[in-house]
Amino acid sequence: MTTLRVFRGLLSNRPLVRLLGGEFVSSIGDWLYLVALLIVVYQESGADAVLLGVVGAARVLPYVLLSIPAGIVADRFDRRLVLLVTDVARGLIMVVLAWLVAVDGPLWAVVLLAVLATCFSTFFGPAIGSYLPMLVRDERELGPANSAWSTLDNLAFVVGPAIGGLLIAASGLSLAFLLNAVSFGVIAVVLWQLPSRPQAPDAGTVPGAGSVPAADAPAGGGAPGVRAGLRPIALPLAGLTLVDVVAGFVFGGLGVLTVMIAVDQLGVGEAGTGYLNAAIGVGGILGAIGSGIFVVRPGLRVPLLLGALGMAAGAVVLGLTRSLAPALVAFAVFEVGAMLAEVASMTILQRVIPDAVRGRALGMIA
Repeated sequence: MTTLRVFRGLLSNRPLVRLLGGEFVSSIGDWLYLVALLIVVYQESGADAVLLGVVGAARVLPYVLLSIPAGIVADRFDRRLVLLVTDVARGLIMVVLAWLVAVDGPLWAVVLLAVLATCFSTFFGPAIGSYLPMLVRDERELGPANSAWSTLDNLAFVVGPAIGGLLIAASGLSLAFLLNAVSFGVIAVVLWQLPSRPQAPDAGTVPGAGSVPAADAPAGGGAPGVRAGLRPIALPLAGLTLVDVVAGFVFGGLGVLTVMIAVDQLGVGEAGTGYLNAAIGVGGILGAIGSGIFVVRPGLRVPLLLGALGMAAGAVVLGLTRSLAPALVAFAVFEVGAMLAEVASMTILQRVIPDAVRGRALGMIA
């Protein structure tokens, strides 16, 4: 009953609800765009598996190079405005991509713009991870807010590819990019109306960081303050970084190889990509909802362990099977584990990291 009461209480937090709703729309566009992009590259490259892998790696590279600078930006500037800029920029890029696909433009230009969009996405991660705790009214809402965020994001993962498949079949690929641009416009309008300051009723505490006094938080701009703020949490931060890196490596690899798994390993054709993505989305929804049972509790070791076991089991089965049904189950189990681990680790980080250095810490594990 306590868990349900906390989740029901989120509905009265109007700024948080607006943010989650806007990002849900934007996430639908993101997943729709990703499916369309992979198909464009796969088709235009003549089903070149190597090039598909190179494109996937190129989209990951900005996270490696820009995550720490993105965290610094999230700490030094208005996080709401950082999110607004990244969304507007990506929306404009989607418009150009739609035009390139419509006129059968060069593949290198499509890939270059996709990488540029990923560069802006790199700044989105630390900014949203730091901004969301500013909208919760007390620490009890933090875990449920992360769980709701992940649930909606994974629901979008089901809806987005499904819409993408229908659009690609009926209208071609250009409309998928245009709709993603529209989704960025929706969240931009929402962000413009949200507050830039914390929602916490007690101005003396840092939202999402327990009872850490805001006055005692390290200064956002100075390196000594940053080191002082991160030193007490260095060990848990290192452990969570390792978990995140391993999970991100495996999940990113599966995301890039989804088309190849469907076509070459399972022999179900390009349409199978949508089935596999749907399985990932269903698993993500179940994992995100399931995480809500744990995140209202002080200790989060159990969901971290269960999440790691779920990812390992799903990856092993996926590597062994050559049939669609077991592969769907494997993708779903993997994503259940990934969501449990993701929500738990994010909530831990937001609880223990002072607001003034939260963006940097999130940038370090991105």
